[in-house]
Formats: sequence, C-alpha cells, structure tokens
Amino acid sequence: MVCLTEAVLIRFGKFKNCSLKFQPGLHVIYGENETGKSTLQLFLKVMFFGAATRKKADEMLKERERMIPWGEKNAEGILRLHVDDRDLEIRRRFGKTAAADKTEIFDLHTGEVPAGFTADSIGEKLFGVNVSVFEKTFWIRQDGVLFAGKDEELNRRLMNLCSSGDEEISAEHTIVLLEKQKRMIKAKDKRSTPGKLDDLYAEKDNLLLKLKQIQNDTDKREAAERELKVAQDRLCEIEKEMEELTLESKAQERLKNLEIRLQKWKQAEILQQRETEAKSREEYEKFVGLEEQMVLQAEEQERRIKTLDQNVQIGYDKERAEKTAAEERGKLWIGLFFMAVGFIVFALAVVLAILQHLAAAGGTVVISIMFAWIGVWWYFRCKQHNLDAMRKYYACEAEMDKMRREKEECGVRLENILRPYGCGSASELRCGMEKCRKAILEAESFHNARCTLLEMEDEEALRKDAEEAKALLKNDSSLLRKNIAGRIEQLQQSKTDMVVNISDLKTKIDFAFQNQQRPADIESCLRFLDEDIAEQKKLLRAVEMAQEVFTDTVRRRKSDFTPQINAKVNQYLDILTVGKYHETRVSEEYRIQISPQNTGLYSSEYFSFGTRQQLYLALRLALGSLIGQGNEPLFLDDFLIAYDDARAEAAITLLKQISLKRQIILFTCHNRDVEYAAKAGAAISHLEEEIINVC
Repeated sequence: MVCLTEAVLIRFGKFKNCSLKFQPGLHVIYGENETGKSTLQLFLKVMFFGAATRKKADEMLKERERMIPWGEKNAEGILRLHVDDRDLEIRRRFGKTAAADKTEIFDLHTGEVPAGFTADSIGEKLFGVNVSVFEKTFWIRQDGVLFAGKDEELNRRLMNLCSSGDEEISAEHTIVLLEKQKRMIKAKDKRSTPGKLDDLYAEKDNLLLKLKQIQNDTDKREAAERELKVAQDRLCEIEKEMEELTLESKAQERLKNLEIRLQKWKQAEILQQRETEAKSREEYEKFVGLEEQMVLQAEEQERRIKTLDQNVQIGYDKERAEKTAAEERGKLWIGLFFMAVGFIVFALAVVLAILQHLAAAGGTVVISIMFAWIGVWWYFRCKQHNLDAMRKYYACEAEMDKMRREKEECGVRLENILRPYGCGSASELRCGMEKCRKAILEAESFHNARCTLLEMEDEEALRKDAEEAKALLKNDSSLLRKNIAGRIEQLQQSKTDMVVNISDLKTKIDFAFQNQQRPADIESCLRFLDEDIAEQKKLLRAVEMAQEVFTDTVRRRKSDFTPQINAKVNQYLDILTVGKYHETRVSEEYRIQISPQNTGLYSSEYFSFGTRQQLYLALRLALGSLIGQGNEPLFLDDFLIAYDDARAEAAITLLKQISLKRQIILFTCHNRDVEYAAKAGAAISHLEEEIINVC
C-alpha cells in the first residue's frame, strides 16, 4: 500500500520552504483560488514522474516554467511516503532543462536506495503505470471529460488482467511471438528479412543456376582465350607507344626548362634596360650630387630675403620720425611769439614805471615774466622733440642700410647655391632633388630586382641557354603544345586496365573448372532441399493454425474484461446518482451507454453535463480499481462542480468507503465539499493555515 505522509516545497512555484502533512484515508485539502492548489498538484505529479519535456496542447506554459519560481534558476522539493512497511523519501531538483534535473530516493530508516527504483521509474514502480495511464486512472481533474479512443498502455493492462489474471502477462505478446515465429519461416514480403523457407528456395534457385552455368562455362572459356589474345596484342602496342612518348616527354621537358630560362634572361635584360633609362634621365645627371643640406641652406636664404623684403616697419618709423621733426620745427615760432609778447609787455611795464604807475607796472611785469617763461618753455620743448625725432630718423636709416647689405649677402649666397644646378629658386632645386632621388630609387629597385632574379645564376650560362631556347623555338614550337603527359597518363591507365583484364582472364581460364561441382552432386543436393522445403511448409502450416486458434481465443476472451468494468461502473454510478441510474455498458473503447429505468441503452451524450461527470468519475474509479494493486492513492481536483447537493454528498460518501483501502486526496475550493467531507469523517486541511514555513 502507498500512502503519502508529507510534502516539503523548498522552492516550487509560489511556495518557498513550506511543508504540508497528509492524512491516511480521505484527506480534503481546501483553499480559495490562487492559494496554490494547482501548484501542489503539479508538485505531486512531477515528484512521481518528473517534469514533462513538452507542453501539452491545452497548457499555457510548460511545466518547468510553472515550477521554477520567478528569479530562481531551479525548483526543488521533497515527498515522503509510506510504501508497504517502509518509509521512503523522494528528493527532486528541476533545472531549466532536463539535463539539470537531479533525483534521489532512499529509505528514511536505512538510507539505502530501494531495489527497483530509478529516477525515471519512481511513478511506474509505485503505481504500476506510466504517466499517461496515471492521468487517466489515478488522477481525476475538474476539467475531465469522457474520453474515447484506446490508450495502448491502459488497454494492454486491462486486456492482460481479464485474459490471464495478471496484468503483466500479455496474450497479445504471445500472438506477436507466433507472428515472429511465422516470419522466421517465411518472410512477409520481399522487403522483410528472409525466413528459413525463403532461404531454402533461394538455395534451390542457386543450385539450378549452377547447373545452367556449368553448361555455359565451356563456351565462356573459349571466348576468354580469344579475348586474352586480343588483350595481349593491345598491351604490346601500348607499351611501345609509351616508350616513344617517354623520349618525346624528356625533350619537351628540356625545352620547357630552356623556355623558362629564356624568359628569365629576358626579364633580366628588361630590368637592366630600365635601370639604364632611369640613370640617363636629365634629373639624375643634373642633381646627382645635390645634398639635402644645400637645399635647406637655399630655402633658409630665400626665407631670410623674403623676411627682409616684407619688413616695412623700419621705413615707416623713418618716415614718421622725419614727419615728427618737421612738425616740431614748425612749432618753434609759437615759443618765439610768447617770448616777444613777454618783452613787449615788459617794455610796457618800464613805461608805466617811468610814468609812476607803479601798481600797473608791477602787474605788467608779472604778466611779461609769465609770457616770457611760457615762450622759453615751449621753444626748448619743441627743440628737444625735434632732436629726438632726428636721432630716430638717423637710426632707422642706419638699420635700413644694414638690411640692404644683409639682403645682398643672402642673394649672393643663394645665387652661389642655385647657379651650379641651373635653378631659379629653392623650391625648383628641391623639386629637382626629389626627382633625382626618385630616379635613383627606381634605378636601385631595377638593379636589386635583377640581382634577385639572377641570384645563384651564372649569367653567361643563362645567356647561352636563352640563345639555345630561341633557336629551338624558332625551328619547332609545336612540341610545347603537345599534351604528352596527359597521353602518357591515359596510356598508363589503359595499360593498368589491360593488365588487370589479362590477369582476370588468365584466372578465369586457369580456375574455370577447378572448384566446380559435378552435375550429379548438385542434383543430389536439390533432392535434400526439396525434403527440407516440405518440412518447413508443414511447420509453417502448424504455426499458422496455432496463430488462428490463439487469435480467435484471445478475441473471445478480450470481451470478458467488459463485465468487470461494467460491474464496477454500475456499482459506483448507482451510489453517485442516488439510485437513479444503475445499468451501464462500457465498450472496449470506453464509450458509455446508459439505460434509464430499463428503457434501452443510450449514448452518454444524451444526458446532462452533471450526469456525464458522474459517469466519468465512476469509470475512472472502476479503472483505478483494476489497474495496479487497487490500493494506490487517488487524486481528485474539484470534480464536484457539476454535482447537485445530494449527488455531491453521495460522491463524498463513496470516496470515504473507497478510502478504507486506499488514500484519497481531494482538492477543492468549495465550502460545500468541505462540509460533506467533515460530515463523512474525512480529514480536512485548510491550505493557507496548515502549510507551514519550515525555514
């Protein structure tokens, strides 16, 4: 018996470091919307069977995306359960991909891994089914509908259970083995692996073919001898032609080498000619001795002359000093005027004194002194300014004389530099020097190229080879155009093929009858083969008869499992519908028909949605009782939505009865289900209150 005891959600969906304990029997887990019921259900499924690798058609997100919390890289949890007499613990960690998953299972008391359990087989080991059958039998969802169409695994286990009493013993497997035995005797078609009978027929055909070949071998040998003679003659012709072409190839090779040396000599002559042309240029001959320092000196003299020509400040200062001196000389009369006025006023003062006008005479003397002082001051001021201006004038004239002499000297030096090279300016001299350098570099380049070309070469020998090549090419150049190597290669391939052909022909002639069977021996083998073929035909008929009989038996017994399903469905449906419907028929494809009050059988599609939901539950409970041991846990998710009060209470009562033999975990968000479950004596867990934070 399998019974869940505790779930620890370390990191899973919205839960982090939380745990929930499970009770045996009927355990109702109640929670409002978004409290984590769906997350807890997903946790239980993946702890048993692992995470699905692909998203189902009706799912919005992949299971991994729902499991891994936001901002985390993995999900992790622990599930503890009681299996028979052992307490086991399942630990799983889920990453972004299946490669990052990690699974552990061990006994809580011994710490050992239970025998037969692996990471991929925990769910199948506990429930005896794969995840697909698990979701059709042990897991009843609120969105479940009546399903049609065969599930191979579910159908196989039900068929085995009804036909052999053991869901692991397959009658269909026996049919497959008989078919395999049949195909070992005779293949199904030409594309299949041959059977023993096919091999015997093939061997018989081979022996008959050998008899026919023996009759034709003599004619073939004579034809081979004639073909050998023709091949040997052709081989001699090929060898002779190859000898001639080999001599011609050597001559062609020598001519090619001479032609290469001729081209090399021509290139050397061209390089020497270009070197001579570069050295014979006017720039090379004219400026070959010119140095950079001389060009720099010429440029310096030109710049100095240009600077002296552009220095007009000294001339301006000279002109200004001359103008200032003239202006100051022109102002001297003002001073003389004031002095004359002073003397006149003084004479007036003397006259006044004589006339005994002493007061007026005293004032007049003061005025005369003032005018005389102003006149003297102004005269000597203008005189001094005139002297200063004249000194500056003579200084500027001396500086201009010095600059003229320096300009003449610079001109002489520049002329001495430019005259030998016939240039009129430093820029023309530099341009000539650059052209000369370019010609020198070009000549050196051609010289170096020629030296590199003729490196390790004897020029005289190269010249003689070039003359010989000219003479040979002049007489006959067609030898170079012949594809002698290609023709030799063709002949070599033909020779190889001919040698192989001759060897094959000799082998065919020498060993044509060496290992050949006698016709009498072949006929004896054919008689034995006919006996073996007859024996295999009898065995094939026996296997076919056994297959027909066993298939017919299985076909008859295959319908025996429907009474077991029907009995369980009728029993559960009678309770779920409060006695309204108690007779149903379930087909091999799990299609259900109902007989309301013994009025005939009708498809479940004619009944209400609520009734179909009760049919669905009855069928799922019936399948769950036949698949596995019948004591595995059942998981139900809000399946009572379409039930009225009476049928909902009846369903809870039925689950309580079933929970006496197996654990049932019911998830719901409806208070009505909780009240009926509490009334029936089920354990109730309010998810928000009873899930504990363990860290």
